[in-house]
Amino acid sequence: MSKDVVPIVSFPKSGNTWVRFLLANLLKKDQDLAVDFENINHMMPTSLGRGESVEHFIEGTPLFVKSHSSYYDMLYRDFDKAIYIYRDGFDALYSYWHFTDAQSPGLYPNVEVFSKCYWSYCGHWGRHLYSWIVDEKTKKSHKVLAFSYERLMGETTAVLREVADFLCIDVSEERIARAVQLSDKKNMKKMSGSKDFMKSRKKGFHFVRSANKGEAKEMLPESCKRKFLNNSLNYELMTKFGYLDVSNQSYRNKKGGGTPIFDRILRRFYNVKFRLYRFF
Repeated sequence: MSKDVVPIVSFPKSGNTWVRFLLANLLKKDQDLAVDFENINHMMPTSLGRGESVEHFIEGTPLFVKSHSSYYDMLYRDFDKAIYIYRDGFDALYSYWHFTDAQSPGLYPNVEVFSKCYWSYCGHWGRHLYSWIVDEKTKKSHKVLAFSYERLMGETTAVLREVADFLCIDVSEERIARAVQLSDKKNMKKMSGSKDFMKSRKKGFHFVRSANKGEAKEMLPESCKRKFLNNSLNYELMTKFGYLDVSNQSYRNKKGGGTPIFDRILRRFYNVKFRLYRFF
């Protein structure tokens, strides 16, 4: 991976696709070019070697690559900068369940079953977050601009300015305001191509769902929350980042998570199950 590549990373359903739209609309050369679900993967691919291009962007724009990998699972680490977006673990889990159920209806009969193996794709939420912005080894190796999905929702303009400054790209306030407007929830819901973009098997399901914060507080079953918090890093970082009320003793972690080796074995099993289901 070239040092001119900037990964845009998050745990699934935590905001990195939204950040891609914001940056594409901010940095596109032709301001009349419509960024949508049909061309975003070409402009900012999901992996290197998939038709990536910087031809649409202003001078000085790096090659952005979307990733859901934890830092430990990244195949290439030859980059200087990365952007990381994190989200309330409960909200991420609940949104991830809806996304997975749209892609593969019936694979997991309900969110409670999904919560037992949600981490089969890219590891536990807490391990993912820890690997990118808490682990001191990562901090020493790379410059990572991290911000929360919740802050991005409330301070979109300010966060996008921080991203531009982090990338050392000079853009006007007017350009930032236009990018924010073009990439807001209302406009993204109108865009075509969402079904193919996310490979949905459910009619009418759009990639941009409610996009709200705190929705899982009421919607996610208590059993799912407890299962999620049984992983020690999930519990620790939900508390550290203010997503969990530490005075609520009912959520106090007791078990801790499995070993990395055990996690890897189970992840392999669930990935095989997922692929077989999609095949048939």
